[in-house]
Amino acid sequence: MSLFHAPVLRPWPHVRSARGCAPERKHMQKITFPLQGHPHVELNQLLKLCGLCDSGGAGKQLVAEGHVRVDGKPESRKTCKITVGQKVSLGDVQITVIAE
Repeated sequence: MSLFHAPVLRPWPHVRSARGCAPERKHMQKITFPLQGHPHVELNQLLKLCGLCDSGGAGKQLVAEGHVRVDGKPESRKTCKITVGQKVSLGDVQITVIAE
């Protein structure tokens, strides 16, 4: 059983989501996540903060099951540090981390 569910648009005020994907076309949803002065964010926490899972533990399980990619490569480290410029993808959702 997978814990992945469809993300909610703009689950946090500081997370910006791409607009308008037509339902009949399969496009990757893009989310921009600002670090707001922090040097990094842990992968499982990033998934939680972007609304892709309900908790950090659920994020860890998604990583353990091999559903998460960082910069196009499968990532198995649940709490790896994601820094500015890295792209995290889960299913048809891509998160880009920015400094802002």
